Amino acid sequence: MHHKILNFRNIGNIQTPDGIIKPGFFYRGGPLHNLTSETKEFLIDALKIKTVIDFRDDFEVAREANDPDFNVVRLNILKDQKMSADPETLIKEHNISAQNLMENLYRNIINSENSQKEYAKFFDILLETQSPVYFHCSAGKDRTGLAAAFILKVLGASDADIIHDYLLTNELSKNNIESRIQEAGMHLEVTDDIVNMIRAFSGVEIAYLNAAYDEINKHYGSFDNYVETAFDLSQDKINKLKDKYIMK
Repeated sequence: MHHKILNFRNIGNIQTPDGIIKPGFFYRGGPLHNLTSETKEFLIDALKIKTVIDFRDDFEVAREANDPDFNVVRLNILKDQKMSADPETLIKEHNISAQNLMENLYRNIINSENSQKEYAKFFDILLETQSPVYFHCSAGKDRTGLAAAFILKVLGASDADIIHDYLLTNELSKNNIESRIQEAGMHLEVTDDIVNMIRAFSGVEIAYLNAAYDEINKHYGSFDNYVETAFDLSQDKINKLKDKYIMK
């Protein structure tokens, strides 16, 4: 974990039936924006990160561009979605509960042909690269959270370990969430409803991930069928991923 980068962590070193997922290959978090020289040196020299996979849209990238010293690969997960990933925009435009809105976002990502193609490219990069990969969106929690869950589940991690990593976002984003609440208080009266809405948009809930799994089971029958159909992850490719990223 690195305190200078929002929601940053390594998702390796997890036990699976085939062995332990190698640490130091998969990192997740928020944008690599306005990095100090110390932080950049840590990422490049200590963690050996060269490839950065950016799941954001054009607006988000323009607002907080990644450091140019990294090889950035753009995979716009929400390109075909009508729903913005920006919490402030979501609050203004939609008249349903924040939790239901987020659950719908996850369901839409699961069913989106564009999202499927972009995540398929993500797995192709993991199969091809020889160096650690950093992947992120704006807060490193939803598009990134799904990517992390996909990786861990494909490699054989337990549901408990996947959920633990997913919910860790709330702990690592605590300061960011509290800052959003304080910022809202500068412009409007902060009611319990406003606080709950900000927490729903800025953090994660297990209901969001469950919505994705429910959608997978509803339309594809199983996770294995989903990744084979949506991401072109054949058993041969999965075996190669396991050979590459699992210590026996």
